[in-house]
Amino acid sequence: MISDLMINVKDFGPIASGKVDLRPLSIFIGPSNTGKSYLAGLLYALHRTVGSWYNGYLVDGSASEEQKQLPENLVSELEEWLSTLSSNKSTEQAALPNNVCNHLRDMLSYSSNFQSSLMSQVARCFSIAEMNELVRYESESANAVIDLHIPHNGNDVASFHAVLGSAHEQLLKTEVDVKLVGLHPDFVRRLAAMRLLYRSSPLREGDSSRRLNAPLLLFDLASYIFERAFEPLLSRNAHYLPADRTGVMQSHNVVIGSLLQKASSAGTKISDDIQLLSGVVADFLDTLVTRISLLENRSEELHVGGKLAKSLETKVLNGKILVDSGNVAYPYFSYRPDGWKHDLPLMRASSMVSELAPVILYLRYIVDEGDLLIIEEPESHLHPSQQAAFARELASIVNAGVRVVLTTHSEWFLEQIGNLVRASSLPTHKRPEIDEVLLEDDVGAWLFDARTSGAGSEVREVKLDRETGLYPTDYGPVADALYDEHARIFSRLEEEAVD
Repeated sequence: MISDLMINVKDFGPIASGKVDLRPLSIFIGPSNTGKSYLAGLLYALHRTVGSWYNGYLVDGSASEEQKQLPENLVSELEEWLSTLSSNKSTEQAALPNNVCNHLRDMLSYSSNFQSSLMSQVARCFSIAEMNELVRYESESANAVIDLHIPHNGNDVASFHAVLGSAHEQLLKTEVDVKLVGLHPDFVRRLAAMRLLYRSSPLREGDSSRRLNAPLLLFDLASYIFERAFEPLLSRNAHYLPADRTGVMQSHNVVIGSLLQKASSAGTKISDDIQLLSGVVADFLDTLVTRISLLENRSEELHVGGKLAKSLETKVLNGKILVDSGNVAYPYFSYRPDGWKHDLPLMRASSMVSELAPVILYLRYIVDEGDLLIIEEPESHLHPSQQAAFARELASIVNAGVRVVLTTHSEWFLEQIGNLVRASSLPTHKRPEIDEVLLEDDVGAWLFDARTSGAGSEVREVKLDRETGLYPTDYGPVADALYDEHARIFSRLEEEAVD
């Protein structure tokens, strides 16, 4: 199973409890108002949080460490450890002393930067003023709880525990297993080559010894450990395509002109009656307006998403999305159907075009290998045949190294994904009509199961049924009820004909 991030939530939004371990393709299914978008939004906020936390740590972490009076035994152990480094030492031989590991763990558990970053990003992404707005209604608890774990070889290299709720009860605890993260041989060789740089000038005239700059060495070690421990969140960019992207694509210039110019930051209010855009939608608009127009001339062939965007246009859209930055304030998006010589403004194209346009634009200009792409309701405004075609293209996107999270209500979409997973068990020559398959361990599906009214939803993983080739959902009872209704109506019609 390929999972590099596990998240548990309790009493968060509509979710009573849930546990998800992300895969290359993660699918959230279930009724509306059960928390699918809440959890997707939280993942997006966490990516932004860790990046800003790391940057903040780099800015003031070394200064705060310099001000500490380090124990002599710790400095001595660092001195001895650094002196033994050489380019031919193995990672095991270069293992950090226990006291150094404990000190680094304490450094990385310093959580004030992380806490402020988390609160800021969560408030921004969900457009809330207070953390208690995220606590599940009707909950006996006054707080929402978030636990994040980053596993490696069956153990957690990093984790944090967050309690969001009343201001005086907010809590954040970070843990990093320094020994489990370890030091890569390349990093050890770099330290060995730089060890003289960690020596300060002599304290007294005539003193030939050069004292170790222990705070600087510890800070460099802590930064390296942090990068490796939080790599799944730190090294990737996260991109969120919200469910209302069709309307935004068709009227983005109006929305931007009337709202964004008045906004100083997402999540605050223009007045008591008007709420600004959430951070998710604001970021989406910002990407459309600024980043895509700036990258318009980027070579698609040098970008992993370029070919994927072309394939999506060819096999699903039957046309091309065009961007014209020109001299206007905002970029102008249009659609040219295959075989046409003229373009259609998105306002006059079908909603299917506006639905797929941002996916194509993000792939063409923004998303790269290793990034996280969150797409809400990819089936919106698509005919079932196009939903199936889109699902096949998503398999190509996942296999190109882009990690994808979907929220969906589409049985067609799930069935196509199930087919691609089952097809992976066939030898290549037995599946000539299938361009891409998905490995079963690369796909995870989680059902947001609505419980009794007010009790919140419970999130649980659903496995592919090997007999039916389908992911179990809550669609079955709906189909059964419709069939029973059909049978009753048909029977009564027959009775009427006899009478």
